[in-house]
Amino acid sequence: MSQDVIIVCDEKSYRLHADKFPLLSNGREIIGLVTETEFPVNCRYKALGSLKDLRRIIPECNGSEIMVVSTEPPDIDHELQHYFMAVKHVQFHDADYQVRDFRFTDKQPYLKWKYTLEYSLALLSLPIALPLMAVIGILVKLTSAGPMLYRPERIGENLRPFKVYKFRTMVRNAHTLNSHMEHINEMSGGGLFKSSQDPRVTWLGRWLRKFSLDELPQVFNILRGEMTIIGPRPLSTPIELYKSHQLRRFTVRPGLGCVWQAYYRQDTDFDRWIQSDLEYIDRMSPLLDMKLFLRIIWNVIFGKGAR
Repeated sequence: MSQDVIIVCDEKSYRLHADKFPLLSNGREIIGLVTETEFPVNCRYKALGSLKDLRRIIPECNGSEIMVVSTEPPDIDHELQHYFMAVKHVQFHDADYQVRDFRFTDKQPYLKWKYTLEYSLALLSLPIALPLMAVIGILVKLTSAGPMLYRPERIGENLRPFKVYKFRTMVRNAHTLNSHMEHINEMSGGGLFKSSQDPRVTWLGRWLRKFSLDELPQVFNILRGEMTIIGPRPLSTPIELYKSHQLRRFTVRPGLGCVWQAYYRQDTDFDRWIQSDLEYIDRMSPLLDMKLFLRIIWNVIFGKGAR
């Protein structure tokens, strides 16, 4: 559990109840305040910004719990719905207060069940996955110079940054050649690069990508609680390039597989990709997850659409 708290409040709540904030945080450090509208505060707590700044604030305060404090009936700004499925809400009334989870969706109970099940499946896969990963890791080291693993930073659930584990499929320092590759980029939008003709990909890397074996180490991301089996893919798109409504894809954990991999693997439109993620979040269910899983396995076995 996070040891830090970010408090979202309005001016009236701050003025009347700021002295109770340490009690509400249960002894955890209060990183600062996010205000519904900008208002001057004293130096007791750091002013992190207003609700419109959440896109910047949340990743900077990695893992901090969000607590909304108000004196009025729950009327939590819709901006929070872009980032969270639920937030802790403290409402003051008379001389007392009530603490409860404020839910923006009814999907949260399903997610708890889903994450538990998919964690168990990842754990059960280790006897098969570990020997295979050992062989692939040795081959990566033997066939090209550079580290065995590639660990880029991605944005996960509730905008929390984390490191994704993948087998390296490109030559060492491939990122230094990015500026020379744009003319073969097949991806439209999102600051993404995908090309079936990328010269930086090693011969082994091309084979690993074809059958998605480069992503096997992400089983450890699942065991660390950073990813799940089915969910939006963790993309390299900078957070500032997302439209506000697209940020809702970060209300769930990113996945090894997603709708795009199941049905749109040849599609090169970023907005269509993100729209498929949002549709998944709205429709997710055990049946849909199973359908997507089987479809992705079929695509992987036959190497369909990989780049």
